Amino acid sequence: KFEDSVISYDGGTGGLPGYENEEAVSASIHDLDLYFLYSHEWFSKSWGHSKYLWDLFRRGKLGRKNGESEVNFVYKSHHSEFSDTCMKLPLWMARTVGVTGPRNPHDTSEEIFDRTQTFLSKVRENNRTKTK
Repeated sequence: KFEDSVISYDGGTGGLPGYENEEAVSASIHDLDLYFLYSHEWFSKSWGHSKYLWDLFRRGKLGRKNGESEVNFVYKSHHSEFSDTCMKLPLWMARTVGVTGPRNPHDTSEEIFDRTQTFLSKVRENNRTKTK
């Protein structure tokens, strides 16, 4: 999928030796609807293979053809805001030690939930439409 891309990937398949089964049917991640939602921190630093996934997404090669796959990020968020840990600290302390960014982590959490729920709803609706 990176043949016609401006970036290259040489990271291998991530498979473990000894677990190959030639008789098994192998599904591809390109047969599924995929959703990658990054923190702004990780996306801006290209962590978590975000630049590779973004490249596949923008070229229409991520997930199922004509599916709901998406790669995106939550603006002005830190990675730790994808956990409830930063919501347990007083906001002034969380910002001081760098656990959260300029946004309130409760707002960030709500955005993560809403965006994820929207993606899942679209996938479920498309699956219901196909089975009718």
